[in-house]
Amino acid sequence: MGSIEYAPLARCRCRICHQWQTSMIHVYMGCGQRLRLVEKMKAYGLKITPTDLYPKTICKKCIDVLETNYFFQNTLKLISTRGKLGYYGFVTLYVTARRRRGRDN
Repeated sequence: MGSIEYAPLARCRCRICHQWQTSMIHVYMGCGQRLRLVEKMKAYGLKITPTDLYPKTICKKCIDVLETNYFFQNTLKLISTRGKLGYYGFVTLYVTARRRRGRDN
């Protein structure tokens, strides 16, 4: 879907939700690389390569969901390996972190 990183004027399709959006992030360039979007999508079993026929852009809403779930998954892995925080302590920590980031709806 083009080689632009951020395209406010062009309408692109999101690889995850398939919606047409005007503000997209290219997963293989600039911000997409810094956010490690390809790595995070692969962590959920999505197959993505630079040469596949699917869109290479993701909308901001899907990036937010991907980031939140990736954080949640990695926190659970950390807790299970260290065993220092019980489940309810983790839920409190997670909800507090979401509120601080302003993502609690």
